[in-house]
Amino acid sequence: MNAPTSINALSLVQKNYSLLKNGGDFFIIDEQELQKYRQGKIKSNLSIYKQQPGRMAIERFLTEQPVPGIPRQVYNQFLIDPDTHVYEDIKFHPQTQTKDVLNLWIPPTIEPMDTDCDDIVDFIYTVISNSNQTIFEYLMNYLAHLYQKPEDKPGVMIALMSGQGCGKGVFMQLLQRIWSRTTYVVSDIESIIGRFNIALERNLIVCMDEALYVNNNAGQERLKSLITEPYITVEEKHHSARTVNSLHRFILATNHEHFLKTSNDDRRLFAIPISEKYQNNHHYFNNLIQIMKNTNQLNGFVKLLSEKNLEHFNVRQRPRTAIHTQQILRSLDKVDRWIYHILNTKCIGFNNKWTDSDFFSYKDLKDVYLEFDHQAQKYQTIQNEDIKSAIKKLIPDAKEHRSANARGYILPHIDLARDSFEHIVGGKIEWEVE
Repeated sequence: MNAPTSINALSLVQKNYSLLKNGGDFFIIDEQELQKYRQGKIKSNLSIYKQQPGRMAIERFLTEQPVPGIPRQVYNQFLIDPDTHVYEDIKFHPQTQTKDVLNLWIPPTIEPMDTDCDDIVDFIYTVISNSNQTIFEYLMNYLAHLYQKPEDKPGVMIALMSGQGCGKGVFMQLLQRIWSRTTYVVSDIESIIGRFNIALERNLIVCMDEALYVNNNAGQERLKSLITEPYITVEEKHHSARTVNSLHRFILATNHEHFLKTSNDDRRLFAIPISEKYQNNHHYFNNLIQIMKNTNQLNGFVKLLSEKNLEHFNVRQRPRTAIHTQQILRSLDKVDRWIYHILNTKCIGFNNKWTDSDFFSYKDLKDVYLEFDHQAQKYQTIQNEDIKSAIKKLIPDAKEHRSANARGYILPHIDLARDSFEHIVGGKIEWEVE
């Protein structure tokens, strides 16, 4: 007599709960909670139960239902019954997934409407883009790409640099209001590059408010990987680590002049110098926040993004700004930093002015470098090859030459060397010595 009632109870549990297979273990998903999560009705993260708390949840659920049966027996049947739905994978993706994929995607929460958005667009042009049309067009297209093609990870981090009170935080609030359920704001880089980074699994936009420090080498390298990799590893406390797809967009707000160690061939950074026109103008920014909260301008802005023509836009081809060039220059190290120094001062050593083409032996170049950097040989011996490698890379017009007494380089005219260096770093440089 107990079998039919047990089956009824089991069917009820199977209607309301599913299993998730991940990392060689099984977890329990509350389908009602999942539905509310997708609808944005709950603000907390979706619960992914390990078996012990999952069993307690199911047994408590059964005690509240008008069906007979022994909860523990029903739970045990639920775990092994072939009709129990099992998710085989977790994804965060705007496209419809197969039934065996647990999709945690939540779309933008602001609906597009045919209304004006002049104040918001003006803020992005005048303040965020510093009235620079090239920066403005890329940034608007970037946001439209985020709205229209969230599944296409750009591999480009936007960095907003200015003093305090210039509007970086207001821009982040703009993103938070449009993507309210999938924007993650952090002030501690460890929450995304550290071990317990589960928030990355359920968010699309990661806003870092003064969270990046240039001397954190390991953290910087980990972040660079997160910016570009299509899959990342996430882990929640008391749960096994798992691999998930990554569609993330990273936005950095910083007051520091040097915030990222980068090289001339690094394509992951789009650095924007924020205008200081409205710095600490509380009336302007408070009014803008009220506009975003209490008018339909945000809906009009979303409509603008949704209708932007991206046919010829390549999100990975971002403009190079002066701030980006400064990050490259400030990131130069060892011999590379010395070469920038001699280009900047037009002087190789104390007495050798560099203007026209001239010959310098490997020994002379090495001696001048060691005089520039007294700590250069603290941990390893500097070889001629170290000097040669840097010159080939940063002064490509230099010619190796052997004189009667020594081997070395004929360096080009300083103007040619500077032009080549600017081409390599990808931007114009304000040289200290003209």
